[in-house]
Amino acid sequence: IIGHYLKRISPFNATMRILLIIAALGFVILAMMRPQWDHELSDLQNQGLDIIFCLDISRSMDAADFAPSRLERAKLQIHSLMDRMKGDRVGIIAFAGTATLECPLTDDYESARMVLNSLSSQSAVRGGTDLGEAFSLAEKAFNASSGANVLVLISDGEDLEGRGSAKASRLAASGVKIFTLGVGTQEGAVIRHPLSGEEAFTKADPAFLQRLATQG
Repeated sequence: IIGHYLKRISPFNATMRILLIIAALGFVILAMMRPQWDHELSDLQNQGLDIIFCLDISRSMDAADFAPSRLERAKLQIHSLMDRMKGDRVGIIAFAGTATLECPLTDDYESARMVLNSLSSQSAVRGGTDLGEAFSLAEKAFNASSGANVLVLISDGEDLEGRGSAKASRLAASGVKIFTLGVGTQEGAVIRHPLSGEEAFTKADPAFLQRLATQG
């Protein structure tokens, strides 16, 4: 009887069954290896720059000789520069009568943009304009840096404390490259204090900003 049933088993089907089991095991092993296709090798270039933007948020930056205001135009310019950055770190220092490190050096550009958007002249801890304070804080921030250090100053050029030039020379001596972006016109504009209503006249000083950039 056993012989009768064995005659009905196809040697071809039996062989195919074994082959299919082996093939299935092979595909399982291949899947576990997580193969990937269509990859292209490319070299990623990182300039290794650590860039700190020193943004003037003093009352004079509310002047509207650059529409909508000097400060808003400055923020737009920083956003434009960040659009061109790839792989470098960015930090933000806001200053008026004193300076604050609003955003330590980071490669998280979206966080830096959020910090930048939140800044206004109302954010200033103390009135006035002290470039020296901003440069001193930048020097401390760069001490923890591992890349090439670049400082970008965005201001109308007013330096009421008169310490900016000396501090810029110190930064340059430590290897920091200084660039300046001037906002405002030499014709100037009148600004009004939002609470007291007191008026003051302010104008940009591009010559001073040029001297700072030459030092750096």
